[in-house]
Amino acid sequence: MDGPGTQPSRRDARIPIGPEHLEGELNIPAGAAGIVLFAHGSGSSRHSPQNQFVARVIRESGNATLLLDLFTPGEEALLGVFAPLRFESVDFNAETQRR
Repeated sequence: MDGPGTQPSRRDARIPIGPEHLEGELNIPAGAAGIVLFAHGSGSSRHSPQNQFVARVIRESGNATLLLDLFTPGEEALLGVFAPLRFESVDFNAETQRR
C-alpha cells in the first residue's frame, strides 16, 4: 500500500513525440513533496515487477512517480522483431586472447 492508508492517484500518461507518443504511468500520493521520473528502455518497461517495486517504495516516502517507456509503441514492436539479437553472448575474454 502506498502511504499510510491511502492509495495514490493513478493515471496513464502519454507524451507526444511528433506523430508518435511515449507511454507512462503517473502515480501521485496525497501530499506528494516531489516527483521522480523513471525512464525505461533496453529490455525494461514500466510494467516490470522490479520497477513497480522501486516506484512504490518512492511513493511511500511521499513522492510521486512517473514511469515512462523510452520507446514508442511502434519502436517497441520493432525491438521485438530483433530481440533475439539484442543480448547476443560474447566471450570478451576469448576475444582478447586472440589478439
